[in-house]
Amino acid sequence: MFVNATIVAEHRKVWALPTQAVLTQGEQTFCYRVEDGKAVRTPIQVGLQGNEKDNELIEVLRINKQSGKAGSTAAWQDWSGEEVIVATEASSLTEGQSVSVSAQTK
Repeated sequence: MFVNATIVAEHRKVWALPTQAVLTQGEQTFCYRVEDGKAVRTPIQVGLQGNEKDNELIEVLRINKQSGKAGSTAAWQDWSGEEVIVATEASSLTEGQSVSVSAQTK
């Protein structure tokens, strides 16, 4: 005997990004932050994501702002809320590419 079940849980007060902003390459999940007008590839730790019908957002637990800088080690930290993240077409970006911010929402 077996049963299929769906558990619906409300998950409040979490940071989440649109699925288009979250990329995976190999075993690393990342997004692009905007820093000094440039795209900065930024590793992230992800949590829950929507089901197949409603997968518009992915919970992001922590961010590693130090990754990629010379001599730095993994520095996982909580979101400050001040980060500017590329929310659309992130897959077309490369590290260091110039970007401009057209609108910012919180």
